[in-house]
Amino acid sequence: MRHLDRKSIERLGQAFRQAFYERRRIEFKPSEFWIVGVMSEIRRIGRLNAEIDFWTLFEKMIWKFIPAAVALVLLLSVAFTQIDPAPENIIANIYGEENLDSGLYAFYDQ
Repeated sequence: MRHLDRKSIERLGQAFRQAFYERRRIEFKPSEFWIVGVMSEIRRIGRLNAEIDFWTLFEKMIWKFIPAAVALVLLLSVAFTQIDPAPENIIANIYGEENLDSGLYAFYDQ
């Protein structure tokens, strides 16, 4: 397939626009000769390559899972920042405060 320059693209777009606007005025009934020509061109092109390799299928499938994976990573990163990495400090603080409180209560209960 050859690449088109900007001027060719503009001319092609103008031709398509004109054909689109005049689509109702022009009545096209294909002749038998035209149909045979089109079908022979299709036969000349041949079959499409329907063989799809593993990596093409893998690429299509992986792009469907990427948004869910990114959302899961963000959710887990937020959750892990909220979790204390050393829960034994919390347990030690509970026992330490309990001993202090019971000692103070014993002092005032006399």
